[in-house]
Amino acid sequence: TSPIVHPHPDRLEISLGRRKVTLFLNNLPISSYPVAIGRSGWETPIGKFKVMDMKEKPTWINPLTDAVVRGGDPKNPLGDYWIGFWTDGRN
Repeated sequence: TSPIVHPHPDRLEISLGRRKVTLFLNNLPISSYPVAIGRSGWETPIGKFKVMDMKEKPTWINPLTDAVVRGGDPKNPLGDYWIGFWTDGRN
């Protein structure tokens, strides 16, 4: 199923402990969704970031082996959706 599309939320907040992302518009929460977070050794970074890209059924390339796992494959650690964000200009 596809996520519900909202008019241009102005920010997203991810609660790692609750594994939930909340969309905000004009500082009011408009919707929340469950999310996966990074496991040990692949932790989800903490901080404020700018969303640069969003993909449905993303392909994952293992950074250690270069093995490719296509989008939609149940073995894909990214799941069905991926959000790419700007961190420090290097990552």
